[in-house]
Amino acid sequence: MHAPHVATFWETVLLGAKSYTGGAFHPHAALHAKVRLRPGHFQRWLLLWHTTVDELFAGERAEHAKLHADRLAFAFQGRLRTMTPPEDVPAAPPGLSVTRHGPPVD
Repeated sequence: MHAPHVATFWETVLLGAKSYTGGAFHPHAALHAKVRLRPGHFQRWLLLWHTTVDELFAGERAEHAKLHADRLAFAFQGRLRTMTPPEDVPAAPPGLSVTRHGPPVD
């Protein structure tokens, strides 16, 4: 269910399709209220985003995609920092744990 929302968001941002409705921040704020999103999460997402864009695309629109992602990550982190954590959410362990899902990669 997440992938179609992500696709329509970027289709709207990069191609002007106007297919995305709603706000992009609210789902991330809801997730942050359950499991604190930390700077490492955003750093990892940006690394994956930039690498993927560079592997698949070139040109002005590709650069716009990376710049917009950078601005989005910065803005989301700023807004999330202002949120008061719920009392019943345990503190996140230090560091960032990355797990791989799916078949093993050789």
